[in-house]
Amino acid sequence: MESQPDATPSQAPIWSRVGATLLDSVFLFITLVSIGGLTVGLIPYPDLNRFFNLGCIPLLSWLYFAVLESSESQASYGKQLFGLRVMREDGGRLGFGQASLRYVGGVTTLATLCIGFLPALFSARRQALHDWLSKSLVVRRA
Repeated sequence: MESQPDATPSQAPIWSRVGATLLDSVFLFITLVSIGGLTVGLIPYPDLNRFFNLGCIPLLSWLYFAVLESSESQASYGKQLFGLRVMREDGGRLGFGQASLRYVGGVTTLATLCIGFLPALFSARRQALHDWLSKSLVVRRA
């Protein structure tokens, strides 16, 4: 079921987005370290264990953001705690592909010394590069 767009969504403050990202990072770190600790006992080969963990980190991080931001909640757990949600520019809910593109854009921004976050400081809609690429907005939850 498609969620109804808000009449006038309020743009998310930059510091709320930063705080939500920090909470998501802590949550993912704890989760991934826990999974990594579990695989140590299950996979008897250290090289295979390292390969498995290195493969899990990007895969689980992508799924975490793409699944949650395209779900009914429209937000990762960090965004939910800060009262934020991600939506399409037209006010609808992101699809899984659009949320995946947003994630890849965010990772690319991190890999390029966070240059892609600068537009969020100066644009009226507070869109970072990954928001612009995926035609999405981060707004306060109504």
